[in-house]
Amino acid sequence: MMEKLKPFGYDDIPDDWTLKSLGDISASNHQGINTVAEKVKYVNDGYPILQAKHITSEKIQLNDTKYVDDDDWCKYKNKYQPKYGEILLSNIGTIGRTVLIEKEIDLLIAWNIFLIRPIQSLAFPPFVREALRFLYSNKYLDRLTSGNATKFVNKSQVESTPILLPPLAEQQKIAEILSTVDAKIDVIDQQISETQELKKGLMQRLMTKGIGHTEFKDSSLGEIPKSWKVVKIQDLLNEGRIISHLDGNHGGLYPKADEFIDDGVPYISANCFINSKVDFSKCKHLSMERSLQFRKGVAKNGDVLFAHNATVGPVAFLETDLDFVILSTTATYFRLDNKTIDAKYWLFFLSSPTFKNQYEKVMGQSTRNQVPITMQRSFLSVLPTFQEQKEISEILNTTDKKLEVLSEKKTNYVELKQGLMQQLLTGKVRVQLNSSVTS
Repeated sequence: MMEKLKPFGYDDIPDDWTLKSLGDISASNHQGINTVAEKVKYVNDGYPILQAKHITSEKIQLNDTKYVDDDDWCKYKNKYQPKYGEILLSNIGTIGRTVLIEKEIDLLIAWNIFLIRPIQSLAFPPFVREALRFLYSNKYLDRLTSGNATKFVNKSQVESTPILLPPLAEQQKIAEILSTVDAKIDVIDQQISETQELKKGLMQRLMTKGIGHTEFKDSSLGEIPKSWKVVKIQDLLNEGRIISHLDGNHGGLYPKADEFIDDGVPYISANCFINSKVDFSKCKHLSMERSLQFRKGVAKNGDVLFAHNATVGPVAFLETDLDFVILSTTATYFRLDNKTIDAKYWLFFLSSPTFKNQYEKVMGQSTRNQVPITMQRSFLSVLPTFQEQKEISEILNTTDKKLEVLSEKKTNYVELKQGLMQQLLTGKVRVQLNSSVTS
């Protein structure tokens, strides 16, 4: 077992630490209920069935759940209701996500979750959760997976998962230190959520009421300020206010997998759109020679990008020092006349309920999750004066900058947490019980 653990830094552990398996330190370790085998009947309201997909970022997110009635709840709760101090671990699909039960919840766990009950005289549950998080970040369980279409780990693999244990008091101190960082991250997450809600409210108001207007009129997009105009996107193209509007539908020129290289001209898909910007670290690349063959989807600095295929809706403002980048089939660019349409205003407009309602209505009439470029051009836009466009974008940009700062702050704390886990959970750095950390 020690040979397997060397990648995690367990090859040189302190003398007073012990290496145990998860099965050794658990009073109970079993999968959740197999609702098919047990012939459980779902109801519209009742007690939730928690599945692996509901464990996200070490938290329980009870959305899109199925429910069981009172009879099945009473029948199965003794075994499948998680209790205080127990740990849930996803074992199918996304493997190794964990959550510590800090208060009893009236729900049952499904068969794609393992319930782990640490023996508290041996292992402090919050410490075990951190140890499992550490292994998850190093993809330990992923290396043990079986199955072709859906990956999973079985009971014996879960039970043999290695847990490195310091003395109990040190476990408690390590868990306390790591939970302090988690608390900081939780605060930032709350601030991000509040800022996103603020931006959403501001966008709704500014895109329908504008700034300082007292006179309004009815339009095909609802009530808007009297001085604003409603214009079809195709008309903006005809008038030259949108200079170019193209997607990455390359047809026969679509690049093959073996044409992508480690460095070169970025090939941007919708999954590169992060917080209204392009995250170039997520992009594939093509050679300059190959990139020069494309005639569509050749985007440039200052273009506004819209995800129109598969994942519909995310937007990004393209900032690059390169002469051009290439868009994939999932993205469209808008190149704007910057004397009549403010690019940042257009970015926010594409994110607004006014635009979103139009494409969602069309998508609802089709089984395909996409908004083709010809369809985009049939949609209506709402345009204030150029000066008011800039004022609106400046207000909304303020919230985006705050979100950027918070996102960077969160990244720093996440990296701090990873560093602390690497040091504290392997014994490379020891903690003093009456202080914080010592070498």
